[in-house]
Amino acid sequence: MNPIVRFFQGINFFLGGLRMLRRYPKLFGLALIPIALTIVVLLALAWGSAWLVGEWLQQVAGVEAAGQTLLQAIALLLVLFVAYLIYLPLTRIFLAPFSEKLSHKTSELSGLTLSTENEVGFFRSIWEGVKLVALQLILVVIVLIVTIFLAPVGVTLGIVVTICFCGIDFVDVPLSVRGMSFRQKVRFLWKSRGLVLGFAVAVYLLLHIPLINLLVLPVGVIGATLLVNQVVSESNGDWQGTELR
Repeated sequence: MNPIVRFFQGINFFLGGLRMLRRYPKLFGLALIPIALTIVVLLALAWGSAWLVGEWLQQVAGVEAAGQTLLQAIALLLVLFVAYLIYLPLTRIFLAPFSEKLSHKTSELSGLTLSTENEVGFFRSIWEGVKLVALQLILVVIVLIVTIFLAPVGVTLGIVVTICFCGIDFVDVPLSVRGMSFRQKVRFLWKSRGLVLGFAVAVYLLLHIPLINLLVLPVGVIGATLLVNQVVSESNGDWQGTELR
């Protein structure tokens, strides 16, 4: 199929996740758990960092109270900014089990019954997320090195890599639900690169809208599940996707 058509189909799958979230209250209920936990984790990181900075300034640096407050505020904003950058990798690790429950429920509401024979457990879900984030960190280091020596190329490459991660982070969830190995996931992503890229661009754009970006997690998981189910259905392969064409 035309790659441009597949690209726009990928965007439509993301929008389909939004429509499905509005249609089924059960999905919205599951979505509240990862959204709430994400907010708690990010705020805890920011508050904890600001508190540590304040303690250090008071005990070691001997900075006056007014200066401490200013530096703590700066630290708080800085950590919130860094947390925003690592939002998706962070949620992929710690909220993996919740995301996969959301994906499984999406498949059920779509009329698809998946075998539970190869379903991954709680800690396996987290481990799958860790492997994906480890790959992301390696690529981030490469981008940073390129940026140091060739800034224009590095910045452009960084944007492209970030967009790709936006798609991979979400599509990985329904692939894990289906029990796919890391190798099978890579094959799936390559075979469906047009769809995944379109989906990733939609995610990337919404991530830059404050507050609305909190909905990106559940909408992305639901939309990615619809995408994966459709691709596997079109492939006429088995449920693990080993016969994808």
